[in-house]
Order: sequence, then structure tokens, then C-alpha cells
Amino acid sequence: PSEVTITQLSANIVGGVLPVSDTTGLSVGDWVEFAGATASGSDTVNNGFKRIETLTATDITTMPALEDGADDLTIRAGLIVTNVETPRLFDWEKRRDGARADGGDLYESYLDSSINGFGLDAAPGSILTTSFDILALNHDLPDAPLGTTPYTVAGGTNRAANTINDVEVRLAGSSVTTGATRFSLNVTNNMAGRTALGVNGFSSLRNGTFVLTGTLSLYLDSDTERQRMLDDDKTDIAFIVDADDGKLVFSCPSISYSSASRGSPGNNQDVVQNLNFQAFKGGATTPYTLKVQFFPNP
Repeated sequence: PSEVTITQLSANIVGGVLPVSDTTGLSVGDWVEFAGATASGSDTVNNGFKRIETLTATDITTMPALEDGADDLTIRAGLIVTNVETPRLFDWEKRRDGARADGGDLYESYLDSSINGFGLDAAPGSILTTSFDILALNHDLPDAPLGTTPYTVAGGTNRAANTINDVEVRLAGSSVTTGATRFSLNVTNNMAGRTALGVNGFSSLRNGTFVLTGTLSLYLDSDTERQRMLDDDKTDIAFIVDADDGKLVFSCPSISYSSASRGSPGNNQDVVQNLNFQAFKGGATTPYTLKVQFFPNP
């Protein structure tokens, strides 16, 4: 996908409505990043991430709402992928230098692979961790690499994203949700390999049902989310990561809390509510279960 960048027109923001040159590539429900607001204009509160609430060919409103004023804002929507995209197959391999009996390099190739699922866990005071489940049609031990110029993963220079400075949780399109103590999500495509006579390995990959579940833990400063669970009211959630090489937004337009727990730890201890949720496909303007947006650093 290509990154979408929009520029504000010279007109001021009035009533929270932002006039822009064009809205091609944007959709209701997108989380977009605003930059360029100054204290002498609409106020720096307009910088940062906001969710698009309404959209016309030339106007945008957001949640949280934009402050009225005059500023030359730039709006970025990042590189966008949703779970309704056509599955992508890829080949990858591992190389072990000098691991063959004759002293040569050993190659392991995984052909026609697909991401079957991934997990993300954000615990307090920790490095943000993710894991991927990869399903491949075939596994081989070739004598030579797949390509003439193999891609080599070298040690990176960027620091790992942490949960102290680099993450935000947003509920119901709000500003940063305070009091969150943990966030995790688990995604599975429920794919499976099909076997057939005369085929070594899988003959094809079968698509399954996309399922996303997660957990949000909050200090019990408010019963808003717990009441949502009791009333079976759906809401939306977004998890924002600000890493060294860019920003990532994981957003679900519709989630429902499936269960909750709240301990009674005793004197001088905090009460935390743990809310388990499942994501669902959104409405007509958000026809997906999960959207991932990447905002590479300029």
C-alpha cells in the first residue's frame, strides 16, 4: 500500500470541521496523525493521533474533536492493511553458516508461506513483544539460496519499543486512556494445510475465520467499561506504538467484552479490573475487524 498524506486548505478550523485539499484514500474510522499545530494557531492539542468521525470530499471531523483556529496542518494516514485483504503468500529461508557436513552453508526454505496469526503483549515497564504464527505449504533443504542476492537480517540500531514511553491505549475514539495496566491481543486466521495423494507436504492452504481476542486491564477508577460489559454495549479500541523507525496503530472498530474479573486484594493494594474482549466486523464505513496502520518516520 501507499501512504496517504493530506494538506489543510487555508481556511480555518470552524466548529471542529477541518477543510482539506482532498480526502482520497481516507476513510471514516481511520486513525490519522496531525502535525503542524502551534500555540498561536488552533493550539498544539491538535497534534497527534485522532480518529476520523465524518468525511466529505473536502472536510474532516475527528474524535477527539479538533480545536478551532488557524494552522497549516498535515494529515497522515500511514500505510494501511486490514483483515479483508487478499492473503499474501511469500517464501523465506534460514541460513546456517558452515552447518553442512562438507562445511558449506545449510539452507532451509519455507515455500508459499502465510501469516496464520500473531500475538502482542504490553505489560507495565517492559519491552513490547510480538509473536507470529507462520504456515507454509512446503519445507525444503536446497543446496543453494532461493535468490541470487538473499536478504540478510542484520542487527538493528533502533531500540526496542517499551511500554513506558512508546504506547497508548484509546477507547471509544478518546484521548489517551489513563489507568491501563496491561493490553494484549491475539489474532488467528484459522488457516490449515490441505493434504492430498501424490503430494509431499500440503497441496494448498485453506482459509479460515478471522478471530481477534484480547485483554485490557484497568485500575478501577471508573466503572464505565465494566458497565459496557454488563449492558453488552460495543465500543472501539486502538493501540498505538511510537517506535524509533515509525508508528503503528492497531485499531478495532467494534469490540465486545466477553468476561471481566475484579479482585479484592486487601488493604493498601490497588483494585484492577481485567476485561476480556472479542473484536467484530464494523459497520458500513468500517467493514473490517482489524486495521493496522504504519507511519514511517519522515
